[in-house]
Amino acid sequence: MTNRTEILESRSRVSRRGGFTLVELLVVIGIALVLMGIVLPAVNRAYNQGVRTRMAADLQSIATALEAYRQDHGDIPRVYGTGTTPSQTGSVVLCRALIAPGPATGTGADGKDGFGFRTRTAIGTTVQGKAYGPYLEPDKFKLDSNAANPKILDRNGKEILYFPGFKSAQLTSAQGYIWNASYTLSAAGVRPMFNTNDNNMALLDSHAASPAVAAGRTKFLFIMGAKTDGSAGPSPAYTGDYLLWSAGPDELYGMPSAATLTPANKCDDVANFSRSAF
Repeated sequence: MTNRTEILESRSRVSRRGGFTLVELLVVIGIALVLMGIVLPAVNRAYNQGVRTRMAADLQSIATALEAYRQDHGDIPRVYGTGTTPSQTGSVVLCRALIAPGPATGTGADGKDGFGFRTRTAIGTTVQGKAYGPYLEPDKFKLDSNAANPKILDRNGKEILYFPGFKSAQLTSAQGYIWNASYTLSAAGVRPMFNTNDNNMALLDSHAASPAVAAGRTKFLFIMGAKTDGSAGPSPAYTGDYLLWSAGPDELYGMPSAATLTPANKCDDVANFSRSAF
């Protein structure tokens, strides 16, 4: 009898040790939640940094293609227009110059079926001149579905903005800023080095609650300067031939609406030059 009682008590003790109390379960769940709170943001940051790194590599590929274009044609692709209206946005000009997905004849014709273009117009149905490009491998980049005005898209499907710069004595006193201005020279004989009108301003303001609030902030996002009202500011952070601009992992151009001009790391946009100049 004694042996039977001892065996039953032993089994009872083992059974009690094999389970968790409610308090123990809550403690385990709490620890798991804390660990998730620490690990998930780090994983998210690492993922976003990986996306930004790949986007930066894509912009470098575009920069290399622009240099190849310059070698063939003597200059980078330009955006032209009258007043404040471009004939084609910078995004479209970039795609037409480097990939040129178009037909040889008809609407949007560029003298070559498929990718690439000719610089001489056809005579009747006979195409003329050398075929140039494509300067970028079409299968390496996404293109939007607008056949009339194609654009190169980043890895999140947002258009890559292109701002060709002016190299001339006829620049504003704050040369280097992205600035709203006419394509034709003003009476004072000045124009911006980089012109926001080269691309859709609604895109540049897409991070803000209101375009009016964003107008000053996003125009100067990638160009060093303290002023946001369009008046002259300090020397530019970048005076290269062009800007390439991707919206980054958050798929929105510009700085978050709750942020100010600094710190620059509040913005995840990707450009073709280092933001360390801020």
